[in-house]
Amino acid sequence: MGLHTEILNDSESLEAILSGAEKLYKPVAASMGPRGRYTLYRQYGRSVGTTNDGVTIAKLVHSNDELEDAVIDYIREGTLKLDTTTGDSTTTVLVLTYHILKEAIASIRAGENPMRLKLAIEALEPEILKAIEDSTDHDVTLEKLIDIATTSAKSKTIGEEVAKIVWEAGIETPILLNFSDSQNTFSEVINGFKVDSGPAAPEFIRYGVASEITDPYVVVVDAKLRDKEDILPFLRVSAQLPDEKRRMLFVVSDIAGDALQFLIANHTKGFGEIACARVPQAIQSHTEYLSDLALACGANLITRNGSHTIKDVTLEDFGAADKVTVQPTETVIINGKKIEEDFVAHTDALRKMKKEHTTKAGRKFADDRLKMLEQKVISIFVGGQNSKDAEERHYAYEDALGASKAALRGGIVPGGGTLLFCIAIDVLNKGEAGQILAAALRAPLWTVLDNAGISGDEMIVSVGHGFDAMNPDDGVIDLVKRGIVDPAESEIESVKTAINIAGHLLTVGAEIVERMENEQVSTTPSFN
Repeated sequence: MGLHTEILNDSESLEAILSGAEKLYKPVAASMGPRGRYTLYRQYGRSVGTTNDGVTIAKLVHSNDELEDAVIDYIREGTLKLDTTTGDSTTTVLVLTYHILKEAIASIRAGENPMRLKLAIEALEPEILKAIEDSTDHDVTLEKLIDIATTSAKSKTIGEEVAKIVWEAGIETPILLNFSDSQNTFSEVINGFKVDSGPAAPEFIRYGVASEITDPYVVVVDAKLRDKEDILPFLRVSAQLPDEKRRMLFVVSDIAGDALQFLIANHTKGFGEIACARVPQAIQSHTEYLSDLALACGANLITRNGSHTIKDVTLEDFGAADKVTVQPTETVIINGKKIEEDFVAHTDALRKMKKEHTTKAGRKFADDRLKMLEQKVISIFVGGQNSKDAEERHYAYEDALGASKAALRGGIVPGGGTLLFCIAIDVLNKGEAGQILAAALRAPLWTVLDNAGISGDEMIVSVGHGFDAMNPDDGVIDLVKRGIVDPAESEIESVKTAINIAGHLLTVGAEIVERMENEQVSTTPSFN
């Protein structure tokens, strides 16, 4: 076992950044739009498959060059975070990021200062975001939601099904995707609730997208955890369990410093499958919130000074659930193993408080707690002709679901890349940074048309008007009337994310990559 290190400086690092970005960009961009092309792939130990799902393709791309691969990982982790919250934004982010990097690196090679260029690009961001907001339609109807879901899924059937579920459920109801045991796709309402908080650290979810833990223990702590000693008692208890049962969700009042790093280390080193979420910032009382959550999972509320303390914690203090899904902005707990008698008594007491409390604030507080405890979760079980078909359909449902929720939250804009293309005209004459952003903002539309075999020379575009890539012979049409629309939130977050990722990479003056060869996975807790 040895430490392998590679170092690049200055122009060499920019070369690795651009080549790494290009390797990730090209196969993903080929999938963009309704006529996006497929990628054939084979992962080690698995059969050959094909896909035109940008997220799937992005996860498959790697480079044998360590430095390029580090760039690919950096860009991928930044872009995939959007997928579960705004729908199919991954491809747009990657296209924007690559073209910003391509144009900006050319300017840097010609003598432009990287930091000055980064700041100039960031200075134009508010103008672009305002232009998107000015074109946003916030009056989202079921029909418009169906258009959004259909565009994202590239399927009218899936679009209608998902849009109707989201429309009836609303923004607050968690909707999860699973695989069906048959060819049929169906949905059902199950017991569960969400914590409006993502992971306490990105290391707890893969690629920053989502993680699922089956049959986890649920540990609820009403304390601010700061030191390694705050975590050690829990790990010592879990160390008594077989390796395959060390699956835990921590929900805590707060965690930071050595306590958080220690928990991350034991997760990443393979001691156990661990996730951790903090109490949402907007919660009025952490103690009552955590007490309710502990009750719903059959756990004891653990504190520093109470009947169940951190230093004296036992396995009996742990609760349990059927499954936990950790996403960037929320944590969903399915079928918490509550003690039914205690749960009924507690909810009855809250109903009485809601009815009889002397203040309006007190009645609302009781109502909010009841709503959390009595939440339901919708689960869509996706079927297919075979495992590959089910997997492809699952990705389509995932895109449609994220896009539909994003549209409900933030409205819709004309789709197909036309809005960004038109905004490019407004920033073109704003110096070197304007020219770089203009080239990047045009790229999504050019990519969609190129994949559809439409010549850009024939293109006439204005806000809300352009080509239907599926029916180019119709000429320039009203895109919104045709149902070609995107979530405004997706456009906004795509621009912000691309500028952020590209800005950081443009100012890299050196790249250092090291890895431990033949590193072994630990199955014992790291107590040191």
